[in-house]
Amino acid sequence: MSIYTLQPLHAPMDGLNYHLLPPYLHPEFETHIAALRQAIAESDIPVQHDAASWRVPVLSKQLSETLTANPPKIYSRREALADPDIRRQNEAVTQTEKGAGQPLQDWSHFETDRYRNETTFTENPLKRAPHFPCGYAYHYFTANHLNMRVAPCCYLTPGVPGFEPVVFDGTRDFMECWNSPAYQALRKSLRDGPLYKTCKTCPNQGRFDV
Repeated sequence: MSIYTLQPLHAPMDGLNYHLLPPYLHPEFETHIAALRQAIAESDIPVQHDAASWRVPVLSKQLSETLTANPPKIYSRREALADPDIRRQNEAVTQTEKGAGQPLQDWSHFETDRYRNETTFTENPLKRAPHFPCGYAYHYFTANHLNMRVAPCCYLTPGVPGFEPVVFDGTRDFMECWNSPAYQALRKSLRDGPLYKTCKTCPNQGRFDV
């Protein structure tokens, strides 16, 4: 059994209420933490968790202020399915996104902001340092999108910052994707540093203590 928290949010997620979901926003968060610690201590089965990550903010201060001042519109699933603009956006990404994990040449505002957010984060709430023993970058190849875009892990889902995505669409073999510049950069960061912000705050790797 595993207990983790949300992945860090780098930009507003239009149509979703992700910014309202961090557990530490719940008014009885500390009460639930105490009850969870007790339940884990009394459990007859192993429970994988990283208790220190439960309080780590998933929103940057700037993004939190932006979302408070301008909350995004939240769509229900029915509204999203009925909205032709949303469907067209999803279909466009699904059909046209390509990539071999090469360094980005054309930087969008999203990629620029994301790279800056990942590489200039100086805090280290979980006291992590290279060599950081992350299993995902060496043992998982997760193509969980309709267009076969490969996510390095559950939290670097857009891909490695500063690199185009890796899309396993049949135009290149497995080893070319597995050893792409993007994946090599991620493994080098885990081994030698500096760690990306997501790796510093990831709730899915590292210590498993109460």
